[in-house]
Amino acid sequence: MPAAGTFDLWGRSICLLLSAWPLSGPALARDDAAAASLRTTAEWLVDLGRDEALSRQVRGSDDDGWIILSFLQAASRIDPNHADAYLWQYDILRSLGRSADALTALSRYCELRPSDLSARLLWLRLSLEGLQTVEARMAFCREWLRSEDLPPAVRAQFWLHLGMMHLGRKEDSAGQAALSEALAADPDNLAARRLAEERARPLADPSWPVRRLLASLQANPLQPAAVWSVGRQLDAAGLHEQAVTWYERSLSQSRQMQKDYRADEATLMELAAAYAAAGRLNEALAVGHWAIEADHRAVPPRLLMIHLGRLLGRAELVDEQKAAIREAQEAVAGVVTTARDGLGAAQMALYYSHYDPQPEQARRWADLAMQFAPDLPAAKIASGFAALAEGRYDEAADLLRAAAAGDQLAAIGLARALSASQREEEASSVLQSAASLSARGPYRAEIVSLLSERGVKVPVHPAAAAIGQAVEGFDAGLFDLAASPQAAMEPALTFQSDRLSLTRPWRCTLRLTNRSSRAVHLGDQGLVSPQVLLSIRTAGDRPREFRDYLWLSADLLPVLPPGQSVELVQTIDVGPVRRELFGLAQSVQSIEVTGILDAIRDDQGRWTPAAGGQVLGPAKAVRAAVPAAAEDIDRFVSGLVSEDATIRLESAMNLAALAVEQQRTEAGLTGYSRAVVDDGALVPLLLRRAASDPLPHVRARILDALRWYRLAPDAVGTVASALSDRSWLVRLAAVSVLTEQQGGEFLPVLEGIARSDPDHLLRQLAGAHARRLKALPAGAQRGP
Repeated sequence: MPAAGTFDLWGRSICLLLSAWPLSGPALARDDAAAASLRTTAEWLVDLGRDEALSRQVRGSDDDGWIILSFLQAASRIDPNHADAYLWQYDILRSLGRSADALTALSRYCELRPSDLSARLLWLRLSLEGLQTVEARMAFCREWLRSEDLPPAVRAQFWLHLGMMHLGRKEDSAGQAALSEALAADPDNLAARRLAEERARPLADPSWPVRRLLASLQANPLQPAAVWSVGRQLDAAGLHEQAVTWYERSLSQSRQMQKDYRADEATLMELAAAYAAAGRLNEALAVGHWAIEADHRAVPPRLLMIHLGRLLGRAELVDEQKAAIREAQEAVAGVVTTARDGLGAAQMALYYSHYDPQPEQARRWADLAMQFAPDLPAAKIASGFAALAEGRYDEAADLLRAAAAGDQLAAIGLARALSASQREEEASSVLQSAASLSARGPYRAEIVSLLSERGVKVPVHPAAAAIGQAVEGFDAGLFDLAASPQAAMEPALTFQSDRLSLTRPWRCTLRLTNRSSRAVHLGDQGLVSPQVLLSIRTAGDRPREFRDYLWLSADLLPVLPPGQSVELVQTIDVGPVRRELFGLAQSVQSIEVTGILDAIRDDQGRWTPAAGGQVLGPAKAVRAAVPAAAEDIDRFVSGLVSEDATIRLESAMNLAALAVEQQRTEAGLTGYSRAVVDDGALVPLLLRRAASDPLPHVRARILDALRWYRLAPDAVGTVASALSDRSWLVRLAAVSVLTEQQGGEFLPVLEGIARSDPDHLLRQLAGAHARRLKALPAGAQRGP
């Protein structure tokens, strides 16, 4: 998405959901009439706002926002039913801190485009936030729920909010009923499902944490951290074989999302311990080796390898790991002592007492641990193990008893001390309690072994059945979707017409189709973010590239059902692309557009597809050259006085583009073969027509067509006379063109317009331009 601090104006695209609610089939294709039409005046004004946003090197100030907003509000004034102008007004007004006005704009957009369910859900949330009391919010929900034409997803969200408010007031029966209505309206409303399950569960449901994780994975199964957490829950419940499956799945997803992913030592330790607990000792051994490779200095993997070596009867492996640990201990011994590191001393004492019995070393380090950190639990455990190694069993039991209630290693030491004192029944009880603490971790297998030696049954974790049942009910097929989201989501990027012209907009169509057999959740919390970042390449007189140029957003539905599509249409010839190619009128240009669905930045700051994203295109088209033979110029000049306003506009735009091209050629900025035109004669013709055309929108758009032609002083004066035009639209165009042309020289006039123009849009636009110019360094205030 655009960087923080920039306006997301181009991110909220001209979104057209082309299938009626409820979705019953693929989105319907549009006819090609729109591709052949000129921009309407409202579309032209919206695209002027987009030009402004895309053309500024520094974006994101409030003044930038007010300038863009002025064009969008002008579009709404011209066409009160132009939906997209209101949607983008919402974005800008929110960024300007005008929350109430933003909500009004969003509300109007939702009225005009009810098929945009994501916008309607956003409107619902913001509307509720704006109400001051629970009673007002509940009344708001009830009033809307009387509507018969609410889409299921929106109806469900109203019921969800109503249910949450009932539950917040301890009205449990009404709250549960509202949640049931929400799920009846939309079974895919995961928030309602999660809340309903939470309310229905027993107070001490041990499976609830894993159920919450699974609910999140239902929306987006491509979450390696959540998948790993489910594995941990299974592991802790003693369901080690299932845990290994989820751990492996998580690692596979991590590699899918990051090609050079390497699990760290702690992660590999968890996996190795789970393999060991599942009885898959050789696999545990292999993962243990990987953990050591991940961090040669880490001791825990080597301790696990010692344990595995003993179970497998691999004495050479045990000796090898002991030697490596002793070498590591000797290397840090001085540092531990000098730094008075109580934890480090305790770890060394534990090693020399439990893993590589050397009573004198164990006692030395245990005493140092107690000296450095007498209140540290690990120091007391180390001291207990040192006493155990010395045969002082009663002392060991006293030191370890308190910690054994919550620490499995301490429990192992306590059980050994009790057993050595012939207190076997008590030792077995301690081990059973320790086994119940957790069924996962490096000490679990040792506890199981000690219990088995005594013929004592290992207790089943109390949550095992509930957690196993919850995981068993999860749709594991969603992980097939996560493994290849590109196969599920089929994007298509096309031009509505592959024959483009200078005067007609380039309309691109983006279609996203769910080809899978399961619903795909969209958005930040879903499997795929339905945002596409476009890059545009042109080739004609020379190659040009506009990389990472424009965002398209198909964020129309929270959930895309199987076999369904969302589709949007947007003009893409805005900003620098339009400015650059407008001055290449007689050059045929090949256009190629590519996109990145669900784009994220990599470590080098480059945009790349996220795990659920993919590359689109290229979509190809050709922009024809403007004919410039003498008879063509005559035809365009005659067109300026045609009775057809469209012909007048197109003629003016073609002549203006030829004039800009001529000026650029004379400045040495073009190098291709072209007909010479008399821009000195054409521009006065255009200015006269801009002053005399009977239609305000034609006068305004002819002025705008000259924004990129460097006007002579007398021509600037002619444009300045438009500041007194009776039409606010013409005055708005004149302000925009003269600011572009004159920069800081126009500042006094802008300040006067901001004070005294009778139209508030003109005052707003001129004031924002004036403030922005004054904020620029003096050298940056000049016009082009």
